[in-house]
Amino acid sequence: MSTMTKSLIFVLVLFIQSCSCEDSPRTYSVHELSQFVRTFDLKLAEIEAKLEKQTNLNRKYEEKINDQDRVIRTLSDRLNTQATKILKCEKQVKQASDYFQSLIHSLSDKTHGEYTGNDHDPYQNSTKDHAGSQSSLKGRFGKLTGHQSVPNRRQARQSGECTAFSVYLNRKVTGLGPDHTIQHGGVVLNEGNAYNVHTGVFTAPTNGVYLFTFAVENYDDHRIWVKIVVNGELRSTVVIHPYPGYRTMGSNSVVLRLKAGESVWTAVDSAESGDSIEGSSQMRATTFSGVLLCQ
Repeated sequence: MSTMTKSLIFVLVLFIQSCSCEDSPRTYSVHELSQFVRTFDLKLAEIEAKLEKQTNLNRKYEEKINDQDRVIRTLSDRLNTQATKILKCEKQVKQASDYFQSLIHSLSDKTHGEYTGNDHDPYQNSTKDHAGSQSSLKGRFGKLTGHQSVPNRRQARQSGECTAFSVYLNRKVTGLGPDHTIQHGGVVLNEGNAYNVHTGVFTAPTNGVYLFTFAVENYDDHRIWVKIVVNGELRSTVVIHPYPGYRTMGSNSVVLRLKAGESVWTAVDSAESGDSIEGSSQMRATTFSGVLLCQ
């Protein structure tokens, strides 16, 4: 018999004694008392079983909570590790970005022949090491792009005199007919003096690949056909349709390989074209430009 059961029997005895103090005490037989004791034992056993079951459930919940705590700690450690890796990657990306910016600036300056060194170049520590640093940059650029011949092509392009021009029609011209050469009298740039402002003709000073662009403005009620030619042969055309009361424009461009001495100019393309083209020193809308890209 358990301690709790004995305690209940003791309480029961006290109850019986208290009842005996009444005017009409009731007498309980041993059998009745035994029945009471068995009933209490059953109740107590039931209560103890429930308590044990609840204790087991509490133990399982505690184990689950401990498991969740371990998972949370593991995830927290992983997050800290990932944060550290992200910071490291950001630092590497910034270093790579700084390096490529320095590389791009150095190559751009070298292209224009104006490179004077970069104090922030991570691969250049002093002016004394300038030549070695440039060789290192060229080597790295070649490995990254696979174009080991880029410096040689750039040197070949820069070996000759710079050739570039940009001119505009500074007045309105009339009385135009088929194949009439458009003489652009306004000069923005004529590097190398290969464009003749009096004839409107560009003469290639050297063999190479050239880029040409031309634009035409129209204000009259007629269409305009204008072409760009090489030694009189058509290479590209632009057509401008009229819109009464409004200025309209058309433009085109072409890349050509020329031999030294070949001539390029713009001219009226068709007999159906109007006989006038707008030009102005203020608007500068009718233009002709060209530049030597490479040899």
